[in-house]
Amino acid sequence: MRNRAQVLPSGVDTDYWRPSSTVGSATRTKVLVYEKTLVSSPWLNHELIGQVMATLMDLDFEVTVLSYGHPQSVDGYTNVEYRNLLDECLIAVFLSSSESQGIALAEAWSMDVPTLVFQGTNTTIDGQIEFHSDAAPYLSDATGLKFAEVGELESLRSIMQFKSDVWQPRKWVEEHMSDSQVATLAMRLFEETMAQCDSSV
Repeated sequence: MRNRAQVLPSGVDTDYWRPSSTVGSATRTKVLVYEKTLVSSPWLNHELIGQVMATLMDLDFEVTVLSYGHPQSVDGYTNVEYRNLLDECLIAVFLSSSESQGIALAEAWSMDVPTLVFQGTNTTIDGQIEFHSDAAPYLSDATGLKFAEVGELESLRSIMQFKSDVWQPRKWVEEHMSDSQVATLAMRLFEETMAQCDSSV
């Protein structure tokens, strides 16, 4: 199977995940902390979240926390709730040990919200098998950046000012990860595969 597998991202409905026409960047005041169950590192679920929130509040940000994937959470959150939160946010901080696609990240980008993604550990299964994991496989310079230490967030306001002309998350999604772009890519891969099959007959 070497050199025969193709990677295809999941698409995002950019019409649904579209910033409100009445909410501009000047009125976005919150920072969203998106916390996903970090199964391999219980420490991350407690100390890291507390440190991140304290750092953001010391910078006078209004912080909103959204949790996903906890066994005690039956309903989690709805798309409408998540979209409404993103519509109020300047930026989102994602705390997750591993993502195969990072759909919630792409939805934030489609809402024109850049993301800061914690990338500090590898993933461990049953305390035995450890492997390198990526918390944001599709993160780009246009959609945000990764951080490994909470202290890096202390300069967040300066980072946001410096990156204001570089970060264009919605534009990036429209060009690389929208439903239409992914469908076009899937069709192209299908046609290329069929052509290779025909040539081998």
